[in-house]
Amino acid sequence: MVFIIVKTVNKVKEEADVNAKMKVRCEEKMKAGEPLTDFEQKWVKRMEKRHPEMVPTLPEPEAEPAPAEPTQTEKLLTEILSELKKK
Repeated sequence: MVFIIVKTVNKVKEEADVNAKMKVRCEEKMKAGEPLTDFEQKWVKRMEKRHPEMVPTLPEPEAEPAPAEPTQTEKLLTEILSELKKK
């Protein structure tokens, strides 16, 4: 009986290690823009159903910073330019 419990625990640990390694490998390939193999694609689909938290994801691209507010000098130069264009 103890043998069966130990064997089951070891199998669960091994499966968790394999899943963690596959997640890292798939994420690295996705970041590099490389296509996933058939085996990796099947693994991702299986994880989507069984363990959604294990599905590899790409980090969100960093948003570009919003343009800075024009400075007082830039505002003044814009006003001067518009006045010059009127004349």
